[in-house]
Amino acid sequence: MKVRTFYRLSVWLPLLLPLAAAALFGDQPGAIGSLLYISFFFGGLPYALLAIWATWWIGGRPEEDIRILMFMMPLVMLGAYVLFIAVIGAVNGKGDKALSMISIGAAVIIPLGFAYVGLVAALRWMLKKFI
Repeated sequence: MKVRTFYRLSVWLPLLLPLAAAALFGDQPGAIGSLLYISFFFGGLPYALLAIWATWWIGGRPEEDIRILMFMMPLVMLGAYVLFIAVIGAVNGKGDKALSMISIGAAVIIPLGFAYVGLVAALRWMLKKFI
């Protein structure tokens, strides 16, 4: 496996892990499974758009550039989420509820996003000999 292929696949973990948790745990997900479910349902669409872009962006870039994006991605996702929720709130006339959703989203996106970054970094370190 090439390094770029590893990162391209890793970009999709925040969407694949919640789906895997749903398949494994069904309606008894526990705390971590519930967090993954919620992240998928509330952040899935904006993250999917970012994942499509990041998969394309990785292209022929060197690993150093890809790692920089990886460490920035939780903040990029937060910006995409804020924009997504703000637009939905404005269109529906629910700006006050949008602000609450943004606050909750920020409290989840940042730590969960960096947990995914840590997972990818750890996997890359463990697989360094192979890719």
